[in-house]
Amino acid sequence: MRNLSRYQWAESPADALRQLAAGPGRGVFLGGGTCLVARQDADLDFVVDLSRAGLDRIETTPTGLRVGATVTLQTLLEESRLAALTAGLLTDAIGRTRTEPWRRQATLAGRLLERDPGDVVEPCLTVLDARLHLQPAADLASEIVPLGQGLARVAQRDAGGLVVAIEIPKPSRGWGFRLETAARSVQDVPLAVVAAGVRIENDRIVEARVATSGLPAPRPAPAAQAAVVRSGDGVDFAPALAALAGDIEPTDDWRASASYRLHLAAVLLGRALRGACDAARRNGG
Repeated sequence: MRNLSRYQWAESPADALRQLAAGPGRGVFLGGGTCLVARQDADLDFVVDLSRAGLDRIETTPTGLRVGATVTLQTLLEESRLAALTAGLLTDAIGRTRTEPWRRQATLAGRLLERDPGDVVEPCLTVLDARLHLQPAADLASEIVPLGQGLARVAQRDAGGLVVAIEIPKPSRGWGFRLETAARSVQDVPLAVVAAGVRIENDRIVEARVATSGLPAPRPAPAAQAAVVRSGDGVDFAPALAALAGDIEPTDDWRASASYRLHLAAVLLGRALRGACDAARRNGG
């Protein structure tokens, strides 16, 4: 980032958007800075620092938690309200994300916008049905949009919108969640990530959410989750494990072959679904 000609501070989300639009040259928002430093973008002319923009709050809402875009991952890891709201799912994911010094600098929105192919946080937020508060322009109010849709919009506009917060709803009675990952070592990139959520009613699965990562990138798995619902009582998940192959596109690299990742993903999905069902029954399902 030595090529920067200007370093600017924003006092609010609207101010940040105005500064980015005004230039000069090509600029980006700066939260924790972890992904910007790693990217070393030689074409950047300036950054707009968000640390004074009031986006570092965690607020309880009638429906869950609203997490400001610049709240750090370590702050979230230590937040008891988040652990209680998600039954430990999201804190588990954050705890598996790199190291404590890195987490103390990295922000939640920055982590999501980095679009790390092996990220474990986005799949968990997906199965929790999280939403983004996205402000598209300085003179427009923020919109609440589905997580994946909001991240895609920001990417397509080359930072033309600002993620203000992430809304995490409180799961209703009968929901249970589980995260499963596999990696060569604690610090290595995951070979496969599967997060699952199920809602059980009268001892039958009536809703399901499945998301993956590392296969090759964070995404929902609609075919697998539809097959989970069709399984009904949650005893035989074989059709869901088979359907997962249509939701992912594993690739070969020096860590593992595509065929091994496909097999591993099915194993992890089976574990995640069984764990989510157990949790759902404990939650009144």
